[in-house]
Amino acid sequence: MIRTNRDSEGGGRRLAWNGITFLHPRSWAPVTIDKTRLLLATDNGAPAMEIKWGTDGGSLEDQVDRLAAGLPGKKKKARFRRAQPPAAWLDAIGGRHAIGFSWSAEGTGGRGLAMACGNLNCLVQFFPQAGGRHARLVLASTAPQHDAPWRVFDIVFTPMEDAVLDSYRFQPGLFILRFSRRKTETETFARLAPADALLRRQDLAAWAKEVMGAFGNLSKEEGAGLRWRAEKRGCLPWLASRLRGRPRFFSGKIWEQKNRLLAIGAAAANPIEQERINRQRLMAE
Repeated sequence: MIRTNRDSEGGGRRLAWNGITFLHPRSWAPVTIDKTRLLLATDNGAPAMEIKWGTDGGSLEDQVDRLAAGLPGKKKKARFRRAQPPAAWLDAIGGRHAIGFSWSAEGTGGRGLAMACGNLNCLVQFFPQAGGRHARLVLASTAPQHDAPWRVFDIVFTPMEDAVLDSYRFQPGLFILRFSRRKTETETFARLAPADALLRRQDLAAWAKEVMGAFGNLSKEEGAGLRWRAEKRGCLPWLASRLRGRPRFFSGKIWEQKNRLLAIGAAAANPIEQERINRQRLMAE
């Protein structure tokens, strides 16, 4: 299991991902990450909680009904019922509208609630092996992410304004996340570790080219990092940029922090402001 970030607030770690943010116990970490769904497990692999969210999922009642219809234990004679949430849970969510539920099926089950969360509907369920006793911490802190930085595993990052998450990959030693805006700009964040072992294999410039697709001249910058800027010149790139919004300008940087290699890359149809390629927008924890 990839360990989560070390941020501590009120006894928990902050996770912020694609519109939702909440605190969870230090011993939990994401094991399944989708664009609008997270599954967390304990450090011994036991499932702890699942959260789903969105703005187009209908009412809270609809969310609960879909959960009941799609339970993984359905073929195992799953039993589902709506249930009044515990008083401590209702107190934790501060009077927000919520519908409680529980289900069980041959050695497994869950208990949770669907609740209003700002402009989102959220469905949170806890699994009996680990999750229930920490429900108050999670529920009290669950909120829309708004403009807050993203926080997942051991990195904190801030995509460009109005960016949409296109793709992501989390595997031991390598995280890559790609965002886009208006189909004419893309932005990529990458984290590689451990840096000391990686740099024995090849230098920083080679990693910039291999992972970020950097090309053109790579120049040193303050703090032992590398920066690159490049432009595709000629008539065809210019036409593709003007007519189809294809990227023609490229910029990025790569550096080492806390034994990790961190990199930001941008591609756009128009020139890229260098202030955007800022180390403060991607940090290791």
